[in-house]
Amino acid sequence: MEIRHLTSDDLDAVLDNRRRAFGPLSGGGAETWRKLVSPMLPEGRYLGAFDGSRLLGTARVNPYVQWWHGRPQSMGGVASVTVAPEDRGRGVGRALMDAAIERCAELGHAVSALYPATTPLYRSAGYEHAGVLQRVTLPSEALRTLGGPGGAAGAVKLRRMGPADAASSWR
Repeated sequence: MEIRHLTSDDLDAVLDNRRRAFGPLSGGGAETWRKLVSPMLPEGRYLGAFDGSRLLGTARVNPYVQWWHGRPQSMGGVASVTVAPEDRGRGVGRALMDAAIERCAELGHAVSALYPATTPLYRSAGYEHAGVLQRVTLPSEALRTLGGPGGAAGAVKLRRMGPADAASSWR
């Protein structure tokens, strides 16, 4: 087994592997996915495990920032860890995780994180459950009542966001 950086020539095989691991992408999902991952290829952020020319599995390292005590720290978000169904149980996933962690260090990421679909593989690589990703959607009208109905004392003042609100280092 050889682990190497993926190229644009590998993306059809990666999509096939991804589909078999996570299910099909809907509508224009494949094109959206290609636009998302293509910029990561030259940076060596997408790894593939190969047996000759056959793709066995993948792992991607997304560039993120984690804040610790008010300071930004480079973080690698390990994602899209896949192993072809016929190649599972042969150590491919563990080899990809080891390579992804090593690549995180090479890229200068102080920490890494992932959202596990299964626990044993990731625990064996040193990860542990530490939190959740939650998404909350509120109607913007609900912001009017922050601090209490009718603009009670201590209400949050709202203003239009501008360029100065976005730090220049934000990605």
